[in-house]
Amino acid sequence: MFRLFIAMFFFVAFSYGCVQPDTNVEVTPKMITGTWILDSALRDGTPTESLDGLFYTFEQKKVVSNITGDTNETMFEIQGSKIVHLNDDSMVYQIQTLNDSILKVSSNIRNIPFELKFRKFDSTTSTDEHGDLQESDGLK
Repeated sequence: MFRLFIAMFFFVAFSYGCVQPDTNVEVTPKMITGTWILDSALRDGTPTESLDGLFYTFEQKKVVSNITGDTNETMFEIQGSKIVHLNDDSMVYQIQTLNDSILKVSSNIRNIPFELKFRKFDSTTSTDEHGDLQESDGLK
């Protein structure tokens, strides 16, 4: 009986560890409103600096971003736990984490998988503090 209990314990523990995070959380435009500055990025699983300086400013249905290299204003919409940036290529970002200060998304840009971690812009945070945040809270 004890062996059965131990076996069931490990089965349940293993099964629980394999559960994927809930990506079906409903996100509203209000939840992402504000300016988000890129903190770190992974390109095909490898850290990259190719998107350094990237930002998004979300307002109701409008987004201002420099994802194309130039700062442009376009529309966006929320579809469940996805942000759809309605530019010429209609980029889709799957939200992995969203709270009052961190936004982590994944997307394919030109058929290459990216994971992007943004910090909400806070005018009271200095550049040095931002650097400390980046080092202590990397993408997982």
